[in-house]
Amino acid sequence: MPARYRFLPEHNCLYLRFEDPFLFGKADDLVTAFTADPAFSRSHTLIFDFSRLTNIRVDVTGSADKVAKVGKNLSRHGGQIAVLAPTETGRSMAELLRKLWAHFPQVGYHVFATEADLLHHVGLERECWDVLGSDFHGTTS
Repeated sequence: MPARYRFLPEHNCLYLRFEDPFLFGKADDLVTAFTADPAFSRSHTLIFDFSRLTNIRVDVTGSADKVAKVGKNLSRHGGQIAVLAPTETGRSMAELLRKLWAHFPQVGYHVFATEADLLHHVGLERECWDVLGSDFHGTTS
């Protein structure tokens, strides 16, 4: 599953971008990569970028386990997940995740159709967002 991540320590944020082919529930390599990264620390905000998804397959048995693993990496005082889902495929993925994250009531879960709305919500500048497309860490496939 192609996915990339980038830490934004100045915003206490972890950005995760998912690409095709996306197999929901098979994110072991990604979770292992970002938690082993020397720059890793618990984040208050996770940004899931589904803007490049055109096709998803769901592994239901592994999905809840992956959410639990990622959930452990949020701040112990809760946190938030901000999802960029501008397409029908992205919105479908976001709704699947919403149901799984419901088991973490201390985590706010927000879905945005536009970059501008997401940026406003999490307090990021456009320049910061533009940088996210370059110099990725931990590319997995």
